[in-house]
Amino acid sequence: MTIQDVKRSLNHKVKIKGYDTTFEFTACIFKLGQNGYYYTAELYDKNTNSMIICKLEDIERVDQ
Repeated sequence: MTIQDVKRSLNHKVKIKGYDTTFEFTACIFKLGQNGYYYTAELYDKNTNSMIICKLEDIERVDQ
């Protein structure tokens, strides 16, 4: 996913590449690291009532 897709995908179901589980995309986080700025995604897992933080590039929207 790119930063241009974030507005369209917030509060929708997404998948992490390589996983079958769907998550709700709840936030996009802008961070400063050692190599410059980067984006992370905050995902909510309703099954386990937990949050997951992953790279924005690693998620894709599930169209339903």
